[in-house]
Amino acid sequence: SLGYIGIHETINALFGDKHVYDSEQLRAKGIAIVERLRQAVDQWKEETGYGFSLYSTPSENLCDRFCRLDTAEFGVVPGVTDKGYYPNRFPLAVEKKVTPYD
Repeated sequence: SLGYIGIHETINALFGDKHVYDSEQLRAKGIAIVERLRQAVDQWKEETGYGFSLYSTPSENLCDRFCRLDTAEFGVVPGVTDKGYYPNRFPLAVEKKVTPYD
């Protein structure tokens, strides 16, 4: 299995600190990252015959550890490492005021 975290933070690191919710273009880039991960997993399945899977990992320890490692290597980066952790899965930031239909 391939688990991922930090899609939002990846977009911030690459394109600035604008929230993906506020930009259709940034949402498309985030989706493209996940689609590429999906392609890799599908290729592994085809090559090995094993049932690899892709999922947004719920690993709280990993979210903390990876952020600490990145902060040690790159410093505090606004919109990326400034919270001191990476969120698991793909939550919408609490400051975004949305309805269930958004």
